[in-house]
Amino acid sequence: MEDSDGELLVEVLVTHAVDDAKALTVRRLDARMLEIDLSSTKDSVVADPAAFKRWVLEGAPRKWIWLPGAARLWRASRDRLVSELEEEARRKEKRWRSGYIPTPDPIDWAYCRAQVEARELKPISASPALRDPLVGATIRLPRLGQVKVLDRLTRSSMIYRIRLADGSERNIFMGYST
Repeated sequence: MEDSDGELLVEVLVTHAVDDAKALTVRRLDARMLEIDLSSTKDSVVADPAAFKRWVLEGAPRKWIWLPGAARLWRASRDRLVSELEEEARRKEKRWRSGYIPTPDPIDWAYCRAQVEARELKPISASPALRDPLVGATIRLPRLGQVKVLDRLTRSSMIYRIRLADGSERNIFMGYST
């Protein structure tokens, strides 16, 4: 077919769709190709020429097999994204090599706990209560010294409330170490 943009290949699907080999050939030719699915067309529509014409032109499911303009736009968008990611990686590498160490944002523990508990099947406060051998124990932690473990704040992750030697309390994650 010909339209305002030039040649348009149209595949009519009745018994089998465009296979991979044909789609690849169309891509290599960089030709526009559209597939119109007439496989589920009702007999009553086929019997009425006006209804059939409307169905083919307006109602039948269709999909692009290849649309060169869209492919070019996608490639350009992909290339911009790759370029931006590479530039960001170069900036991070430069900061890292200069000795820059980002400071972590302060943790909003109430928000953290709410987010974790929202994903758990049973909140930690629900029965049956979670039994943890660390709760009530006094342990020694690097950089914090001897601390008393007051309670576990979440069921699925190891976030605890502890009391330091000076009497202050803190929430900490006691998970895996590297």
